[in-house]
Amino acid sequence: MLARRGRLYAMEADESAVGLAATRRLAQLVRGSLPGEFPFAAQQFDLVVMTDVLEHLDDERGSLCAVRSCLKPGGGLLITVPALSWLWSEHDATHHHRRRYQAIELRRLLSSCDFVIDYLSYYNFILFPAIAAVRLLKHWRAPAPGSTNGRHDLSMPPRLVNALLLRLFSCERRVVGRLRPPIGISLIAVAHV
Repeated sequence: MLARRGRLYAMEADESAVGLAATRRLAQLVRGSLPGEFPFAAQQFDLVVMTDVLEHLDDERGSLCAVRSCLKPGGGLLITVPALSWLWSEHDATHHHRRRYQAIELRRLLSSCDFVIDYLSYYNFILFPAIAAVRLLKHWRAPAPGSTNGRHDLSMPPRLVNALLLRLFSCERRVVGRLRPPIGISLIAVAHV
């Protein structure tokens, strides 16, 4: 979708992943990592999209400030992150997350790099009660925090269940951007420089 809207660049730290992604020929791919090995020029982009990236990085503020430097004046940032630290699970540990965010934390972080926030909200709120219940039950039965058995709590459900979940999640597109749900599994922010 993004490739149809303009010239697309992508960055990946792993060389083999760069090679694999290059076979799709949708973007100009470069090897790099945030914040120190950021191969893009100042004021190069109109938009940067970071979907579920920030929670993997050690230096979250340095990384956001590096991203800000590559945006043209008025350029935008679209970012998503997992929400609510009390939802931490084996899924987070297995996927090498370092943190989950509260809305106020993401707001402070973006503001500290001089982003102007246009929209910040929780999403994935329809499925929130079910996901929160499963995560809380697992907390009561789980081993001590920080330990990991290498297993996540998500797996591909049967096709019919997956189709239902997709429909439920897709319903949120009518709300996100207009309203700000007070709770959800993830956070989304749109900001500009």
